[in-house]
Amino acid sequence: MILVDSKRTISWMSTTTGKKVETAILSNTGNLILQINETATAVWQSFDYPTDTWLPKMKLTFETIFRSWKSLINPATGRFSFKIDDYGALQLLWNEYVLYWKADLSIRPSTFVDTTQNRTYVSILTFFSNATSYYHTWMEKILLQKAPKSHK
Repeated sequence: MILVDSKRTISWMSTTTGKKVETAILSNTGNLILQINETATAVWQSFDYPTDTWLPKMKLTFETIFRSWKSLINPATGRFSFKIDDYGALQLLWNEYVLYWKADLSIRPSTFVDTTQNRTYVSILTFFSNATSYYHTWMEKILLQKAPKSHK
């Protein structure tokens, strides 16, 4: 698969040259899958080439690194990276080496609380793992909504 701009300049190309790809499917999980129709064999999928977003059902291996964008409008590599450390803990790093945040995956489920915008959100992150990969599901609930202040 090749994506070109209006001037026919190649913007992106998959690694499927010569593999007789006939179908592209965008799954409900957000995974773009290129496959051979005869066997429905996936020859390439976007979940194997992560960028800056970890979606539910996308595996995170010890080799996977997610990298932030430089800014909201510039997709060049930014200063933050997200990965699993050598001991199996999730970590968010600044400039590759400065630990910004860390979560122990042995505590299940992991819960994060956000008290912004007059609401208390609780996000529950549940991990499933085998020897080499982690998968996650994400659920977000509003626990408490604060009443707006009255002006008299």
